[in-house]
Amino acid sequence: MLNMHVGNEITKVQTDIINETVECFPDKTEFSIALIENNKVNFFGVKKHKGSIVNINNQISFFKIGSITKLFTSTILSNLVIKNGIKLNDTIDSFLPFSINNNEKITLLSLANHTSGISNYPFDIDFDENTLENPLAHFNENQLVTYLQKELTIEPSKKNSVSYSNLGFVILGYILENIENKKYHELIDQYVFSKYNMHTSSLRKDKIKGKLVPGLDKNGKEIALWENITFDPAGETTFSSVLELSKFVINQFDGSNKILNLTKKATFSRDEKIDVGLGWAILKNEDNTKYHFHPGGLRGFRSCLVINEINKTGVIVLSNVSCFHEKSITVNQLCFDLIATLNKNEPLTLG
Repeated sequence: MLNMHVGNEITKVQTDIINETVECFPDKTEFSIALIENNKVNFFGVKKHKGSIVNINNQISFFKIGSITKLFTSTILSNLVIKNGIKLNDTIDSFLPFSINNNEKITLLSLANHTSGISNYPFDIDFDENTLENPLAHFNENQLVTYLQKELTIEPSKKNSVSYSNLGFVILGYILENIENKKYHELIDQYVFSKYNMHTSSLRKDKIKGKLVPGLDKNGKEIALWENITFDPAGETTFSSVLELSKFVINQFDGSNKILNLTKKATFSRDEKIDVGLGWAILKNEDNTKYHFHPGGLRGFRSCLVINEINKTGVIVLSNVSCFHEKSITVNQLCFDLIATLNKNEPLTLG
């Protein structure tokens, strides 16, 4: 059960950190923030209006969360491993009715932890103004099958190293569909939204009942909330709120939840500072504190989620800052600065 406290327990230090971040963005910029500590959630919202920062209640407002959706995909995978006997080292060709180009052997694990060597996008994706929000927006199932059969190549320099791949997660979503014989939206409803009481989150704009925060481009101009996704695993257009995501985060602190615990287990070390789990990146502090996190970025939205399992603390930041804004990375830094105030330690600097 969530204990909700709306804005009334934000400290001056936290308020100053938030305001300093928001100050550099244009009017109409909106931030929705959840601070989580020992199963208590404190919500705080701000908006830039006529050059000033005003407080608003927006914990139930919906933003696009971008690549945070990858955590949901990994949670589906973990369910199938724990409940259905699928193995992380199973190769994806064993779940497909066709052969993969060059007979490449790609494991489920390598897709989930970005070590497959698959490029970020197919080479023939057209980066025009209609695909700026997500270059895979028009990538359909037939194109993906053709890519897997005839075009897929592994980049030798990226194999067995961490190389972030949106396309890798599109393929993972498609494989999960084939394993379960269900569409991705059915899987995310069954294994994430229904399971963790996120009943108002959705992949579809027309399913949202509540306020949709308009996205902004890099110049602060409102953009359309495009609804042109033809293939759910390629979309990453999940609509959610900090209230909904708080439920997902609090469940991460349940030590008996084998499914979520599997997603957070380190599977590969990128370097001395970063490990990777299933979807999660794991930042290792100098004092051996570990933070699991995942950012999200689209043309009109920037988000970040970070948790500390030991202290049972977490921060969620949703915003309508464009990922193309020159200072959009400060949304990620805000997450870490705020969780440092909950853990009473020094803020981490993201490299």
